[in-house]
Amino acid sequence: MANDSGKFWGGLFLGSGIGVALGLLLAPRSGKETRQLLKQSAANLPANVQAAQKNIDEAVQRLQEAIAVGQEASRRLRYELTSDNRNGDRT
Repeated sequence: MANDSGKFWGGLFLGSGIGVALGLLLAPRSGKETRQLLKQSAANLPANVQAAQKNIDEAVQRLQEAIAVGQEASRRLRYELTSDNRNGDRT
Protein backbone atom coordinates (compact mmCIF):
# COMPACT_ATOMS: atom_id res chain seq x y z
CA MET A 1 0.00 0.00 0.00
CA ALA A 2 2.81 2.40 0.87
CA ASN A 3 4.48 1.52 -2.44
CA ASP A 4 1.31 2.48 -4.33
CA SER A 5 1.22 5.81 -2.51
CA GLY A 6 4.85 6.48 -3.43
CA LYS A 7 4.14 5.70 -7.08
CA PHE A 8 1.20 8.08 -7.04
CA TRP A 9 3.17 10.99 -5.59
CA GLY A 10 6.14 10.28 -7.84
CA GLY A 11 3.89 10.27 -10.89
CA LEU A 12 2.16 13.44 -9.72
CA PHE A 13 5.42 15.32 -9.30
CA LEU A 14 6.87 14.00 -12.54
CA GLY A 15 3.72 14.92 -14.47
CA SER A 16 3.61 18.36 -12.87
CA GLY A 17 7.24 18.98 -13.75
CA ILE A 18 6.73 17.94 -17.36
CA GLY A 19 3.60 20.11 -17.59
CA VAL A 20 5.41 23.17 -16.24
CA ALA A 21 8.38 22.64 -18.56
CA LEU A 22 6.15 22.25 -21.62
CA GLY A 23 4.11 25.26 -20.59
CA LEU A 24 7.21 27.42 -20.38
CA LEU A 25 8.61 26.16 -23.67
CA LEU A 26 5.38 26.41 -25.65
CA ALA A 27 3.93 29.60 -24.18
CA PRO A 28 2.89 31.98 -26.98
CA ARG A 29 3.93 35.06 -25.00
CA SER A 30 6.65 35.95 -22.58
CA GLY A 31 5.82 36.18 -18.88
CA LYS A 32 5.94 39.98 -19.02
CA GLU A 33 3.52 40.08 -21.97
CA THR A 34 1.19 37.63 -20.25
CA ARG A 35 1.15 39.65 -17.03
CA GLN A 36 0.49 42.83 -19.02
CA LEU A 37 -2.38 41.13 -20.85
CA LEU A 38 -3.85 39.93 -17.54
CA LYS A 39 -3.64 43.44 -16.09
CA GLN A 40 -5.46 44.87 -19.12
CA SER A 41 -8.11 42.20 -18.88
CA ALA A 42 -8.59 42.90 -15.18
CA ALA A 43 -8.85 46.64 -15.86
CA ASN A 44 -11.48 46.04 -18.56
CA LEU A 45 -13.46 43.59 -16.44
CA PRO A 46 -15.98 46.10 -15.00
CA ALA A 47 -16.80 47.44 -18.49
CA ASN A 48 -17.10 43.91 -19.86
CA VAL A 49 -19.42 42.92 -17.02
CA GLN A 50 -21.58 46.00 -17.63
CA ALA A 51 -21.77 45.24 -21.36
CA ALA A 52 -22.68 41.63 -20.64
CA GLN A 53 -25.36 42.73 -18.17
CA LYS A 54 -26.79 45.13 -20.75
CA ASN A 55 -26.92 42.33 -23.35
CA ILE A 56 -28.62 40.02 -20.87
CA ASP A 57 -31.16 42.70 -19.92
CA GLU A 58 -31.95 43.35 -23.59
CA ALA A 59 -32.34 39.63 -24.28
CA VAL A 60 -34.67 39.25 -21.29
CA GLN A 61 -36.74 42.20 -22.50
CA ARG A 62 -37.04 40.70 -26.00
CA LEU A 63 -37.97 37.34 -24.51
CA GLN A 64 -40.67 38.92 -22.33
CA GLU A 65 -42.08 40.73 -25.36
CA ALA A 66 -42.09 37.52 -27.40
CA ILE A 67 -43.84 35.66 -24.59
CA ALA A 68 -46.48 38.40 -24.34
CA VAL A 69 -47.11 38.26 -28.11
CA GLY A 70 -47.39 34.47 -27.97
CA GLN A 71 -49.78 34.60 -25.03
CA GLU A 72 -51.97 37.14 -26.80
CA ALA A 73 -52.03 35.03 -29.97
CA SER A 74 -52.94 31.99 -27.89
CA ARG A 75 -55.78 33.89 -26.19
CA ARG A 76 -57.14 35.06 -29.55
CA LEU A 77 -56.99 31.58 -31.04
CA ARG A 78 -58.64 30.05 -27.96
CA TYR A 79 -61.39 32.69 -28.13
CA GLU A 80 -61.93 32.05 -31.84
CA LEU A 81 -62.07 28.30 -31.35
CA THR A 82 -64.44 28.45 -28.40
CA SER A 83 -66.72 31.02 -30.03
CA ASP A 84 -66.87 28.90 -33.21
CA ASN A 85 -67.87 25.87 -31.13
CA ARG A 86 -70.56 27.83 -29.29
CA ASN A 87 -72.04 29.08 -32.53
CA GLY A 88 -72.02 25.61 -34.01
CA ASP A 89 -69.78 26.89 -36.77
CA ARG A 90 -67.53 24.05 -37.79
CA THR A 91 -65.14 24.68 -40.62
